[in-house]
Amino acid sequence: MSGFPGQRGRVKIILPIVIVILGIGGFFAWRHFSVRESTDDAQVDGHIHQVNAKVGGTIVDIKVKENQFVEAGALLVQIDDRDFKVALASAEADLANARAGENEAKAELPVTSATAGSQVTASQAAMMRAEGAVESAQRYLTLANDRYKLGIDSYLNVIVAQTSVLSNQRTAAALQYQQMTASVQLIKGLGGGWSDLKE
Repeated sequence: MSGFPGQRGRVKIILPIVIVILGIGGFFAWRHFSVRESTDDAQVDGHIHQVNAKVGGTIVDIKVKENQFVEAGALLVQIDDRDFKVALASAEADLANARAGENEAKAELPVTSATAGSQVTASQAAMMRAEGAVESAQRYLTLANDRYKLGIDSYLNVIVAQTSVLSNQRTAAALQYQQMTASVQLIKGLGGGWSDLKE
C-alpha cells in the first residue's frame, strides 16, 4: 500500500488544476452566452407609432438622433420653406393686383344709361364665366387635396390650387361688384330714384 499515498498527492495536484480550468471555461462560456440570444421563436415587445408630416418638402435639418425618445408634437425635422414663401408672396401679389383692379373699376363707373346697360349685360356674361372658373378651381383643389393625401403630389400643389380658388373668387366678387354698380347706374340713368340710405 505504499502506492496509495503517491496517488493522493497526484489527486491533490490535478484536482485544483481541473477546478481552475473548469472555472475559467465556465467564465468564458458565461460571457459568450450572456450577450447572445439563441431561440427559434423569439418575440420582441415594442410600440410602433406613425409619424406623418403636415406638409411635404425637402428636409433641411434633422432635429433628433436615431432611437431618441421624443414627446408628442415635438419638432423632428425642418422642411425647406422657400417654396411656400414664394407661393404666399404670389398670392399676396395677386390680392394686391385684384384690389388695384377693384379701385380702378370704382373710379371708372359709367355715368350714362346706355353705357350702364351694356355694362350690365357684359358683366353678367363675365360673372357667369367667373363662376365657372371658381367651380373648376374648386374641383382642382379637391383633386390636389386627394392626390396629396395619397402621397402622389406635394403640399405645394394644394397651395397652388388654393391660390387659384382664391384668385377666381376675388375675380368673381369684383365682377359681381361691377355688375351691381352697373345696375345701379342703369336705374339712375333710366330715371329711377336711387339714393344712399343714411342712418
